[in-house]
Amino acid sequence: MVVAWFITLPSAGAVGAVMWFIGHWLGGVAGPLVVFAILVGLSTFIYLRTRYQPVRADNVNDEWDGAPAWNARMEKVS
Repeated sequence: MVVAWFITLPSAGAVGAVMWFIGHWLGGVAGPLVVFAILVGLSTFIYLRTRYQPVRADNVNDEWDGAPAWNARMEKVS
């Protein structure tokens, strides 16, 4: 757990610093709007990515085959 905190806290600080630099570089009203758009876009991507292989009460203890579900979907498309 300590290792997770040593990864999470500096990563959160780095993301915060990058967002601050983007907002500061653009300045005015555009800076906060662009930062907000980036964060909403990334949050939407993360949410949609979690829908590919959701964990529910009925599958939480299932065996993991090692291949993400989206990989199998992409192979069917090709």
